Amino acid sequence: MTFYPCVFVYLAGQLPAEWCKMRRLASMDLSHNKLDGALPPKWGQLTELTKLRLSRNSKLAHDVPEQWAELRVKAQLDIGDQKLVLEKANAAGLVAKPAEEAL
Repeated sequence: MTFYPCVFVYLAGQLPAEWCKMRRLASMDLSHNKLDGALPPKWGQLTELTKLRLSRNSKLAHDVPEQWAELRVKAQLDIGDQKLVLEKANAAGLVAKPAEEAL
C-alpha cells in the first residue's frame, strides 16, 4: 500500500504507533478527523513516507518527534493549519520549515 486516505471518516483518539509497520506507505491523508495526542515517535520508521496530511485535527499536538529525522528528506507534513517541509539538518536532528520557505 502506498496511499492511505482516511479523510472525513471521523477517526478519533491517538494515532496508533503500530502503523509504523506499513513500511511501504508513501502518502497518508488523515485530515478532517478527531485525532488527538502526540505524533507517534515510531512513525519515524516510515522511511518511504513523503507526504502526511493531519490538518483539521484540532487536538493533535504539533510537535514533530525527533525520531522523525529518519523520514525522507523534503517530506511534506501538514499539521493543523501549518504546512511544513521536513529537512534533515544532521544526524542529530531535524529541521521543519514552513512549506513556502523551504521550496
